[in-house]
This record gives sequence, structure tokens and C-alpha cells, in this order.
Amino acid sequence: MNRKPIIKKNGKEVPKNIFFKTNLFYKEKGLLKFFIYSPVIKEYAFYTLFPNGLNLFIYDKNTNQYTYISANWVKSIYKIFYHIKGNIKIMSYKGDILKTEEIFWDRKKKNF
Repeated sequence: MNRKPIIKKNGKEVPKNIFFKTNLFYKEKGLLKFFIYSPVIKEYAFYTLFPNGLNLFIYDKNTNQYTYISANWVKSIYKIFYHIKGNIKIMSYKGDILKTEEIFWDRKKKNF
């Protein structure tokens, strides 16, 4: 794993990048895998923070449907492990809905 510098100011870590009103599209082999909208994204050396929440649409190419996730705050560590908090709504393409206040998601192990 390559080392990324940690920038600090007054003893606090400073983001490498800050993005405002951002739409992110992720594709594999030309097919849309997911779409994210977030009012603020802060990228740090080892994690990404969505301090004002996000809306995430995960597309399923087999059903041509999507799963929707919204939350007030998200921290993504190495884009593998996610800590999600605040007014979380998860709606599957089948219409199943989960509402909670905090959840952890491990993309590598594919479980919540």
C-alpha cells in the first residue's frame, strides 16, 4: 500500500480535496454501477467524508433496477468499509425499505 501524506493544521487533519454539490458516476465495462450525489465531499489521506450526507443509487444490470441509500453522514475508509449515520433510508429495487440511525457496510465482505 502506498503512503499518502497527512496534512495537519493546528493539530487537525486537513482534507486533500473538498468538492461541493457533486455528482459521481461509476461505470464498469461501460455499464453504470452506481451514482452518488452529495452536497460536500472531503477527501483525506485514508478516508472520504460526506459530512452533509449523500444519496446513492446502486444499479443492478440483471434487473435494470436500483437500490437507493440516503443518509445524513457517511465515512468511507479505503472505499471498502462505510460508517453510515443519521436518518438512513435503504430501499431495494423490490420495494423493501429499511430505516435506521446507524449502520456499517463492508463492501469487500458484502455485508451490513
